[in-house]
Amino acid sequence: MEMAFFYMLTKEQKKNLIEEVMRDLDKTKALGFLNFTGVSMKDLSQIRNLMKSSASKLRVVKKRLLKLALVKKGIDFDPEQFPDQAAALFLSSEVFDMASPMYKLIKSMKRGPEVLGIYEIEKKNFLTPAQFKVIAQLPSKETLLTQLVYILGLPIRSFMFVLEGRGKKLLN
Repeated sequence: MEMAFFYMLTKEQKKNLIEEVMRDLDKTKALGFLNFTGVSMKDLSQIRNLMKSSASKLRVVKKRLLKLALVKKGIDFDPEQFPDQAAALFLSSEVFDMASPMYKLIKSMKRGPEVLGIYEIEKKNFLTPAQFKVIAQLPSKETLLTQLVYILGLPIRSFMFVLEGRGKKLLN
């Protein structure tokens, strides 16, 4: 049986942790929050690997320490609003790029973490879990562009079809 030991961080360790979080915030476009209560280490590792693949990061940091780092960076957001311990996702890409793969991964898990919300740092905008779900279910940017090009080309194709039909009629 494996025993887990919990210990208090020293003041110096807390300062170092806050500095690390501040460095992570320099490369972050959005902060995501997950309630990982009851989530297995295997599932957390899968999320961590997904984050690494997009140059993002998952960290479990006490909400109070995260708040101190956010205040020092001039970011007006309070992570202590979440009732449970939350894992912080430091997203280096846009929310739209990360939402779909994250949503699919969490949905595939037996007991996946709950998305508590996403805070877009530059826009100073908080996305609720419902808004995150809507964004995650949107088609990819490439798919949307393909559909747009198809729709824009429809009138031209229709016009060409009409001209082709008239041309055949004139020849007969």
